[in-house]
Amino acid sequence: MALLFVLVHVGLKGEAFGNVVLAQQDWPRHSTAVFRGTAAPGAPAMIEANEFKQTVSAEFTARLVSLGFEAFRGHKWVLSVTAPIRRVFALYNLKSLSLVPVWGFSFDFVPHLGAGDEVKWHRTARSAFLDLSYDPLDYTSNVHEWAVSRFDRLDEVRERAKYVSSRAVADAITFWDRVRTLENAADLFRDWRARPYVRFGFENYVQAPLAFAFVLARLGQADEARAWLERCFRNHVRSEAKRKLRGLLRVAINGGTG
Repeated sequence: MALLFVLVHVGLKGEAFGNVVLAQQDWPRHSTAVFRGTAAPGAPAMIEANEFKQTVSAEFTARLVSLGFEAFRGHKWVLSVTAPIRRVFALYNLKSLSLVPVWGFSFDFVPHLGAGDEVKWHRTARSAFLDLSYDPLDYTSNVHEWAVSRFDRLDEVRERAKYVSSRAVADAITFWDRVRTLENAADLFRDWRARPYVRFGFENYVQAPLAFAFVLARLGQADEARAWLERCFRNHVRSEAKRKLRGLLRVAINGGTG
């Protein structure tokens, strides 16, 4: 699951959160800056993976549960009181050696493409999927400022997780507070498109144009919705999935839920 969680970075369309379409070899060089090579002779052994994940997750859980979020396996937290627009916070792996935060929204009325281009829904907190997201690594040349690394000692990991969780959750709250209506969500999609980036932009995410299309459909902006769905199909979507998504978009434009 690690290769398919949140952003995957390998161009797959699996059970994930808004997959990226660039291949791993297309990552900018700075995306591996957090990995400082092998430990020096005599250095402490790397923290065991489960202990590392539990230590980091505990710091984020403490902050997010206090805000009403539910914690789920796989470093995912979801707030559903505003459903069908859910708030999502997650951590994803960089080469299984660091954890990095990402946050955004999951829309119950938006489908996604699963394995084999199967059209699926994410209408529960457990299945929440990042339709509209913000990944801080897309906008920095310093990966380390957002990552918690297994190369650090356990006490350093704990302190680092406290710092990153404090900063990331504060930024996420500011992001979430921008969406009170569906019109706000459409504006945030447009901001995402226009935002300068150093790694991945709006159309590098398979889910972004698909989700934008269904948000526009709900707002009655049919022509733009259809145009964005067709842009989603640039990512070599199978014919059967295209047919089904076009049908679901027609239903959404006509006021249905699919």
